Amino acid sequence: DLNAPVLAEPILEELAKKAGTTAALGLIVGPNVFVAAKRESSGPVVVTMRVGHRFPLTYGCHGKAIAAFLPEKEFESLMKEKKLYFSGDPNKFNKKRVMKDIKRCRLEWFAEDLEETAPGLNAVAAPVFGPNSRPIGYIVLLGLASAEAAHQYGPLVAEAGKTLSRQLGAKVDTELTKL
Repeated sequence: DLNAPVLAEPILEELAKKAGTTAALGLIVGPNVFVAAKRESSGPVVVTMRVGHRFPLTYGCHGKAIAAFLPEKEFESLMKEKKLYFSGDPNKFNKKRVMKDIKRCRLEWFAEDLEETAPGLNAVAAPVFGPNSRPIGYIVLLGLASAEAAHQYGPLVAEAGKTLSRQLGAKVDTELTKL
């Protein structure tokens, strides 16, 4: 049995250590995601989140990373929902900006949240795929010091998402590069 949180532990540990912040794995459950595993750096200041905490599926950068790789019909349906939390508060939703971010995520495999959901909070997330090559969750680094740090660690988070996806049986190097 492939256990995503157990497989993610060494990946999250390495990410937290390299970035000096918190790395977490979230998994999709219905219209939400929940924090399934996390690792915090040993630095003096860290952003923390509780394992088990739930967020709306579309929340912040993890929402963009998941939405970017949904099958087209599911993506279109998702974008028609009344409340979308990509920017935290649904009243701040800017479809043009979110679509630009999603398009970029499809190319780079990571999405950023640069103080969109909370002042001072920078995060970067990548999708995680299951054996059916569809998103099952995300890996996120949160509490990055700046937008520059998010840009710097984005490729590292993308590679972590791909690594975990491969371990879970997704064919990220063949099927998913066609998207």
